[in-house]
Amino acid sequence: MGEIKKDDPLPQEPKWERKGSCQRCGRCCSTVVTTLRYVPALQDYLEWLSLHQGVTVKKDKRSNLVEVEFRMKCRMLRFKNDKALCKIYDNRPKVCREFPTNPTASGACPGFLFKLSFPDPAKAP
Repeated sequence: MGEIKKDDPLPQEPKWERKGSCQRCGRCCSTVVTTLRYVPALQDYLEWLSLHQGVTVKKDKRSNLVEVEFRMKCRMLRFKNDKALCKIYDNRPKVCREFPTNPTASGACPGFLFKLSFPDPAKAP
């Protein structure tokens, strides 16, 4: 690895490239997952959450991240012929339009795969 020089471009964050398509299974509308950076001040709150039905708390000791999964169905989710439909599809929130955005989120989604891409530092802004 070479020495970093003052005028070298700054490294860019890697990005997840999403491939695939929605299978209309409805899992994304039945589970909400959030990832938090673990800090000791959260411990009591995480223990409290884990006591509730439909809530799973997983801590990854290597990354110091906590994943909290809430199993609850969106009120706009309907099924027709075993296919999930959104009652407000044309006006759904941005988070719904962009889901899944990363492999953790796609755990609930069988239709998408992710590949990590590293931007070319020579093309940095």
